[in-house]
Amino acid sequence: MRKRLTIMKTILYTLLIAVHMIVSPMMFSQPIPVEENEEYLVTLDIAVLEILSPLPASYTPCSGETVSARIANLGTLPVDSFSITLNFNNPLTQTLTTIVESYTDTLQPGDTINYTFQDPISIPGNNMSSSQQYHLCVTTDFDGELLNTNNYSCEYYGITYNFYSQPYPYGSVNAPTVYGYTYYSYVADWWMFTSNEIMNDVSISLCGSSYDTQLAVFGSSGCGNWHNDDACGSSSRIDIPLLETGTYYVKVYGWQSAFGNYQLSIAGSPLDSQMVALPSGWSMFSTYIDPLDNELDSILSSVSTNVIIAKDWLGQAYWPQYNLNQIGNIVKGHGYEIKMTTSDTMVVSGQIINPVTEAILLQSGWNILGFLRTTAAPTIGVTYSILGKLEILKNSVGQVYWPGYAVNQIDSMKPGQAYKVKMNSSALFSYPADTVTNFILFSCGNQIFDYNGNMYNTVQIGQQCWMKENLKATHYSDGTPLTLVSSNALWQNLSETDKAYCYFNNSLLYATMNDYGLLYTWPAAVNGDTMGLTSINGIQGICPQGWHLPSDEESKILEGTVDSLYDYPDAEWDLKGRRGYNVVDNLRASTGWPYADDNDPFGFTLLPAGFRKSNGSFTSNSEIGFHTYLWTSTPFNSSRAWYRYMNFVDPDSGRSHREKDYGNSVRCVKD
Repeated sequence: MRKRLTIMKTILYTLLIAVHMIVSPMMFSQPIPVEENEEYLVTLDIAVLEILSPLPASYTPCSGETVSARIANLGTLPVDSFSITLNFNNPLTQTLTTIVESYTDTLQPGDTINYTFQDPISIPGNNMSSSQQYHLCVTTDFDGELLNTNNYSCEYYGITYNFYSQPYPYGSVNAPTVYGYTYYSYVADWWMFTSNEIMNDVSISLCGSSYDTQLAVFGSSGCGNWHNDDACGSSSRIDIPLLETGTYYVKVYGWQSAFGNYQLSIAGSPLDSQMVALPSGWSMFSTYIDPLDNELDSILSSVSTNVIIAKDWLGQAYWPQYNLNQIGNIVKGHGYEIKMTTSDTMVVSGQIINPVTEAILLQSGWNILGFLRTTAAPTIGVTYSILGKLEILKNSVGQVYWPGYAVNQIDSMKPGQAYKVKMNSSALFSYPADTVTNFILFSCGNQIFDYNGNMYNTVQIGQQCWMKENLKATHYSDGTPLTLVSSNALWQNLSETDKAYCYFNNSLLYATMNDYGLLYTWPAAVNGDTMGLTSINGIQGICPQGWHLPSDEESKILEGTVDSLYDYPDAEWDLKGRRGYNVVDNLRASTGWPYADDNDPFGFTLLPAGFRKSNGSFTSNSEIGFHTYLWTSTPFNSSRAWYRYMNFVDPDSGRSHREKDYGNSVRCVKD
């Protein structure tokens, strides 16, 4: 009897799937009744409850689309193993894809699983110009189960354009905004637009629509290239940095069952371009454009007949006469030497590079530096951040900027040009933004600013130039924000690597009142930098560009310079604990301390800014107005770092190490 039932099951099941793949899904709105043995329905019943992905209202199935389904044991007995079959019908190519996989674990009665097929499905050769539907069914099968209507589930996916056979015409990029309405749940509106040229920063937006939208953009292949759900509230927007020429299709639909009024806008900008003059003979060039094709061969194609040879900073050559190209792709921020038979103008098209975010590695020795700003800028102001490491800078005609000898024959650096730069040590270099036009040539005593715009006075003490105020920066010099931690519990949970800052007693008033500044963990103060921490020179860390957090040794130099009894490098300063004679008396501000003496002989203006403990507390012995603690950039071990402590009673300064998750003040010193 069981054998006959199994044969009957196979025949009926095959007929059922075949009908499902051919006729409209509307015909199967009601279950198909099938007579089966009640015993098998109760004891052995594996059901496909639903297809989880892809969803009918989301992506059109394309190359690499995964399929998953929710499967349950609705019987009374456990099932050890069964087969799971995926059938996908593509009417456009008239192909039926069948994938059979096995589930080998035990599925207990009442249990469900979310099963994902290992092999994806795809729609080869999809034609966006026609209306098609694709049928996908998932079924289960195992010996002993009779045919029933719950061991399969089917979904229908369609590139069905609205109620018509074609998408609505939007026009080209930057055409006026269009307005529409989706009338039913799970129904999409389709729009078609063209890009007649390569476009920058294209925004395809449903922002301002009246319902919870989703948005997908398809290339001419029909596969979803981009998708977005909630970019602007519950509305959708897709931003494409660079859009190639061609025809594109936009699918407008709702999240789950949402539908309603929408507005669609598609806007972008043409490519940027730069004209670079190349004189006859030898010169150097660079570009502030990130080109579409960064092969040097392609970039020089418009002037190739006049190019004799080009070289990079490593000496690698581009020599078209001998079909030689050792350079390959150009590198952003670098320049190149070139020899021309006659003068010509090169045009480079692409996207303008942001000079601020492009970090250029200048190696020790000679480099060729490109110019990334779109406007000229003073040489001294542009290179100020690497002044201590820059030995000499030369242009194409042999003029030099030689800071060590106070020689400057290059008043400004200009777009399109490049410069040979010799460094005494390696450094990362970034240009100021194009909007920066006021370059102040610094000398100690001038005011400086951090990223947040806070102003600091400066003072020369011996051979060092120091800030006269504690730091208040909440961002690093590249714009990266720091984390404000106010809660005692959260501060207590900080690790020895966490970057955080706070206001004393969590009050902004203390940060601004009397220039007490902020309190930083040691990882925040050094910005996680682990390079050069044991040398005499500190690291930039949280300090402004051109300044750095002093090392333990630099702090000793300051102490030895101001102390009346012990000079640097006296062994006194290598001790731990209180050292020196009257360091604190000579560094303290003339006001702000309990026993101020109206004397600040070196102008350091040290204030009692307090500190924060590892447990997050601001207790009596860390009170503001009585003590101050300053980080150095030098670690003691993996969990502790050196610092200086000073109070209102003792004239000598303290040197010790503490946990890195304490909150201390920061004073910066000039590079």
